[in-house]
Amino acid sequence: MTATTLRWAIVDGWTIARRDLIHWANQPMTVVFGVAFPIVITLAFGYLFGGAVQVPEGAGYFAFLMPGMYGMTMLFGLSSTMIAVTTDAAKGVTDRFRSLPMAPSAVLTGRAVADLLHSVLILAGLLLCGLAVGWRPETLPGAAGAVGLLLLLRFSLLWAGVYLGLRTKDPGGRRWRSRPWSSPSASCPTPS
Repeated sequence: MTATTLRWAIVDGWTIARRDLIHWANQPMTVVFGVAFPIVITLAFGYLFGGAVQVPEGAGYFAFLMPGMYGMTMLFGLSSTMIAVTTDAAKGVTDRFRSLPMAPSAVLTGRAVADLLHSVLILAGLLLCGLAVGWRPETLPGAAGAVGLLLLLRFSLLWAGVYLGLRTKDPGGRRWRSRPWSSPSASCPTPS
């Protein structure tokens, strides 16, 4: 791969990522609910169920709750990526992009970058919620490393969601493609 090919692949991927970001700007409730839902769940677990759990002396319940909430929030994004990839494939958006003179990897890379940026917003909101309820990291470098690992986990799950989205024929997930790279018409027999 030459430097020019790599540069165009990055530019094309960013163009597709911008497309998804513009969709979120036009439908901001998707982003608002994505950020608000983990915060609401954290507050519900922390204040409704926090008194029922015994923690070691001197430790607060949120010190135990927040790391689990961070990990769980990163895991829950898998389905949204899968549904978005499946919906784009079912509506023919992916095929239209493939007909353009762009890098073949741009459609999937752009989706992954946009979803990762969305995950950064969600994680930032959840970190602020944790700080607001009294959770404090032990060290700043340790917290930065944990955030990096959480985003790495999310990025790997994005690609699992992309793969599953390519394998699924419809957004409801009732039918599966035999090969993720085959088009729906390629698997249908021709009438004789």
